Amino acid sequence: MHCKKAQTAVEFLTVYGWVVLLVLIAITMAYYSGYLSVTNMLPPYCSFTSTLDCYTFKFGYGEDGKTMTLNYKLTNGLGYDIWIGTNATVLTAENIGKLGKNNYAGNCTSILNPVRQGDPISCTIMIPDNDVVPTGNRKNEFKLSFTYGNCNVVPNYSQTHNCAGAPNYTVSGQIRAQLESNLTKLYGCGSGVCDYLLGENPDNCCFDCHVASLQVAANPTTFPNMGITAVNVTARYLDGTPAANATVSFSDNATVHGSFTPQNGVTNATGQTNTVYTASWTPVSRNISITASTCGRITNVTVQETNP
Repeated sequence: MHCKKAQTAVEFLTVYGWVVLLVLIAITMAYYSGYLSVTNMLPPYCSFTSTLDCYTFKFGYGEDGKTMTLNYKLTNGLGYDIWIGTNATVLTAENIGKLGKNNYAGNCTSILNPVRQGDPISCTIMIPDNDVVPTGNRKNEFKLSFTYGNCNVVPNYSQTHNCAGAPNYTVSGQIRAQLESNLTKLYGCGSGVCDYLLGENPDNCCFDCHVASLQVAANPTTFPNMGITAVNVTARYLDGTPAANATVSFSDNATVHGSFTPQNGVTNATGQTNTVYTASWTPVSRNISITASTCGRITNVTVQETNP
C-alpha cells in the first residue's frame, strides 16, 4: 500500500516537473522572441510637438523590397513658413540595421519649399544595413530629430519669399512601430505630397503626383512667322521633382494654325519632352499654349506671344 502511494507521488512529481519545465521553456522563448517585452505591450505611436503634429507613420521595406524604411508625416502648425534642407531628419535606433546604437539620415519633402503653414511634410529614412533585422512581432523604438529653417525671421521674407539664411531649429520626436512585411508603394497617397522615395508616381497615386508646373525653353526664343522653333518642356510635381510619364499636348491660337511635330508627347525620366513648331504666316499676334496632364489634372502655360 505504501509502495503504491509512493509510486503515485513520484509519478505526480515527475509529470508536474515536466509541466513546469515546459512552461519555463515557453516563457523563455516568448521572452527572447519579444512577446513578453514591455515595449511590445505598448501601442504604436508617433510624437513630436504640438505644433508639428505627426499624423501618420509606417516602418517597413522600401520600393526594392529589401531596404528597411521609416516614413512619417507631420503638419506644419508652427504658424509660419519653414525651409527644409538636405538630411532634415535623423533616426537613432539600437540593434536595428547593425548592432549597437546607430544613426541614419533621411530627407523630407512637402508641396512647396519653403513649406507653408498647414502644409504636410513627408519624411523618409532608409536603413541600408541589414545585419540586424527585427522580427515582425517586435515593436521598435526610434528617436528622431527634424531640422527646419524659420523663414519668419528672415528680413523681408513676406515680400521676397526668399528664405536663404534662415536660422535652423531642431525638434525631437519618438516613434514606436513594428516592421511590416512590405511598405506599400501607395502608403501616404492622399497626403498631398508625392512620396517618390516610396515609389509613388502618377500611375499609382494621382492625387499626390499630378503635374503642378511646366518650364519651357524655346530655340529661337521667339516664334517667327513661317519659321521653325524647337520647344523643350519640363514638367514637375508639386514638390518640384521632375514628373515622368506625363502627357503633354501643344496648341496655338493663331488664325491659321502652325503645326507641332509631335503634337503630343510623354515626359521622360527627367520630366522632359520635345516638339518642333512650324509657324504659318498670320497677321495677328499668336499665343503658343502647352498643356500637361496626369491623372485627369491639367496644368497650362502660355509659352510666347509673337507679333507678325
